[in-house]
Amino acid sequence: YSDFKPERKTVFIVHGFLAHGEDEWIKNMTAAYLNL
Repeated sequence: YSDFKPERKTVFIVHGFLAHGEDEWIKNMTAAYLNL
């Protein structure tokens, strides 16, 4: 089951091959985007 709603705006933040979702720049980018 997925709660994905195609009618809502979707943004993907993509990290590099050796990076992971806990990298500081990803957290900073996510926070900056959500504060727009």
